[in-house]
Amino acid sequence: MTTKAPLFLLDTCILSEPVMRRPNADVMARILEHRHEVATAVPAWHEITYGCRRLPPSRKRTLIEDYLAATASSGLPILPYDTAAATWHAAERARLERAGALTTHAAPRAVCL
Repeated sequence: MTTKAPLFLLDTCILSEPVMRRPNADVMARILEHRHEVATAVPAWHEITYGCRRLPPSRKRTLIEDYLAATASSGLPILPYDTAAATWHAAERARLERAGALTTHAAPRAVCL
């Protein structure tokens, strides 16, 4: 469980890595290494939960449901996407766009491990 502000915000891709058919060993090692310094945000949690709920009943869906339950009970901070977060996100997107970086307006993109 994070006791101070997290250093890494896990996006949907990183958050879902442990349930991939062949998880990337480097990503898994970094998640483990920084497990006390990570959080995710409500939009990423929504995306992975939505993806799971779209699946028909199957071993894969059960695996993801079990992973989500274990992750939720592990104490992983799930940060709200409130007005302050949305304001910061908009400002950061504009800054990155001015700098020539590609951005998306979908879910807030996180600093990947």
